[in-house]
Amino acid sequence: MELDWYVLFPNHENGLKLYNILKEHQIYAVIAPTPRALSKSCGISLKIKEAEKEIVEQYANQQQVRYIGIECLKKKENSRRDKYC
Repeated sequence: MELDWYVLFPNHENGLKLYNILKEHQIYAVIAPTPRALSKSCGISLKIKEAEKEIVEQYANQQQVRYIGIECLKKKENSRRDKYC
């Protein structure tokens, strides 16, 4: 079973901040709507690769970006849906 990995945030400012940090360091990240199955607190999340989960956590902690956690869901059938960046 394939999984999608999401970084969840308390607000959109932290999501955008981490997105820009990851892009600056050429780490894969895609802005996506937060799946309501994972969180109801913020409308955006970042989809990341499972293999880069630890490096994403390191950058978030080093740059003092607040995040709720990194969670996964079963991959959607249409993987192009709900991608914005």
